[in-house]
Amino acid sequence: MKAAFAKLPIETRAKELMKSPAPQSVKIQQIKDMYAKEGKEVPAEFLQGGGPAPTIPTGK
Repeated sequence: MKAAFAKLPIETRAKELMKSPAPQSVKIQQIKDMYAKEGKEVPAEFLQGGGPAPTIPTGK
């Protein structure tokens, strides 16, 4: 299974990793390591954490 995962495109591996229950900081570090190993820059979408956008209370 791990060998098959390693053959996937890096973007697919990163997206699958983001779905894991690991702490966000661990997932981001693993993604940074994957991209560094491939000599590529990490897209911003993976560095933002993928959580919902913060909302601003309107006071209504």
